[in-house]
Amino acid sequence: MTAYKIFHACLIILEVLLASAYVAFQWMRLLPRDLRLRKILKIVFLVFSGLFIFVMVLRTNHVSSWYLPLQNVVYTWVILFFYLFVFTLLLDVFRLVLSCFPSGRDWKKKNFYKFSKCYFLSVVAISIFLISYGFVHFNRPVVKELALDVDKNVPNLKIVVVSDLHVGTMSSKVLQQNVDRINALHPDMILLLGDQFVVDWKEVESKGYARILRRLNANRGVYAINGNHESYHGFVRLSGL
Repeated sequence: MTAYKIFHACLIILEVLLASAYVAFQWMRLLPRDLRLRKILKIVFLVFSGLFIFVMVLRTNHVSSWYLPLQNVVYTWVILFFYLFVFTLLLDVFRLVLSCFPSGRDWKKKNFYKFSKCYFLSVVAISIFLISYGFVHFNRPVVKELALDVDKNVPNLKIVVVSDLHVGTMSSKVLQQNVDRINALHPDMILLLGDQFVVDWKEVESKGYARILRRLNANRGVYAINGNHESYHGFVRLSGL
């Protein structure tokens, strides 16, 4: 394990924990001190923070992918906190703007607490909707067709471009469905643009992912490059799958 990977993992952990602490602190300020929900939020924050650190340590040390279901849960939590972080910043900006005007200060003093509770419930609902929407489209990707005209004497080719499969997060069943869908387009060439795997390179074969990807079929070949996930998990090259 290189010093760079250790530094990178520590930086990610620090960023996520600081953002999560900011969100938890801001929202707990709006809750009465004797409310049970306040204690529950503290426990949830501490538990998921610990799990996030645990998952990052496993990833950094290239531990077998048995922990991937746990990683999916933790990363869903991170995405949720990202949305909450953005909306919390917006709320603080709104509060700052109100403080700049006498009428705004009066309104804030009388109505901000009730407004914040409604805002919080709305933000949670919107965040859950966005996460659910993302999961649906992750498992059912949309095919977009683009016609490119180039000022060169080249044959008319159908090229299928694929990126961010995140195999490991994506199940073998969904991966097979995507491969079948790609082959059904009858491409002349297939380009895999990186971030295909979130598992160690040694498990691509043992987990059956390589066997499925070998079924990709194109007249002029299948080509791939590494993304940051492949580089992080020790992939030297993707050829020969």
